[in-house]
Amino acid sequence: MSQLANWQKRFIDAIQQPGDAATDLGQRSGLDVYRNNIRTSLIEALAEAYPHTRQLLGERFFSGLANAYVQQTPPTDPRLNRYGANLAEQLDSLPSLNRYRFVADICRLERARLEVSHADEASALTVEQLATIDIESRHVAPVPASRCIHCRYDVEALWQSLEQGAPAAGLGDSGAGYWLAVRHHDRVRLTRLDGTAARLYRALDSESAFGDIFENLLTELDSTQVLGMALGNLIALGALRDATALSNDH
Repeated sequence: MSQLANWQKRFIDAIQQPGDAATDLGQRSGLDVYRNNIRTSLIEALAEAYPHTRQLLGERFFSGLANAYVQQTPPTDPRLNRYGANLAEQLDSLPSLNRYRFVADICRLERARLEVSHADEASALTVEQLATIDIESRHVAPVPASRCIHCRYDVEALWQSLEQGAPAAGLGDSGAGYWLAVRHHDRVRLTRLDGTAARLYRALDSESAFGDIFENLLTELDSTQVLGMALGNLIALGALRDATALSNDH
């Protein structure tokens, strides 16, 4: 390890682990100020990323959660919008939230929306294009600005009430299900998705021809009509793109 890399590692350790620092790293008081500024910035980043989660948990609980998360989970990316990607998993592990596991679903939806908001733009496959190409031999994949999320509870009414700033609604009766987050220009839309469409979305990639993927799913579902409707639904939502050019680059 070079001297610079060794100094960098010791500096990061000093920031993450309060204590006596070597003199070449700077004064302890200065490191404390720097450490506190970093902690505050990360907590604020979590609060901005998860406003609905914060509302459901309450300001005091969320602040304590965020503080503990920051202490245990140092950032691995300089972009603050990437921080806190696994916060929903942290919520799943808290015994105090055993009766409120649905909050993790709201957290997942917020995370998906944030990731989609900062994803690359790509032209979506249209019905008109679908009619003019041999889709069986083409490579079809999700657009980068899309995510499929599995929620264990029916949080649709709750999500809508949080979005509208209304009193939080209760859970629905539909149980677990899927959501699709898609960005069109500057707007992110979240939509409930049926199980077949979710399976198709997750099966698609730029490596395999669509015909092969379709045939594999057809052996499991045994319904061309159901799969066709799922494909049409994903195209209507603007969630797919022609990725043939990407596959040819590999």
